[in-house]
Amino acid sequence: MPRYFFDADNGSCVRDEVGMTFIDDNSARVEAIHRAALFASNADNLEAPGAIVITVRDEADARVLTVRLVFQIERG
Repeated sequence: MPRYFFDADNGSCVRDEVGMTFIDDNSARVEAIHRAALFASNADNLEAPGAIVITVRDEADARVLTVRLVFQIERG
């Protein structure tokens, strides 16, 4: 099974050096969505406007897909 790497960036990038194996790109996409949702589930991570970006790479270091979750605060 192919190995995928999930880099996370919410203002500072954390590069995944270990990765996980999945049967296909779609399974890796589901994992990337799960990681973005997990980040957003912690209210402390949403104190200021911004985004969490999960970039999925394959074993050849090619970008497979990007999940971008944007949070915005509007008052008044």
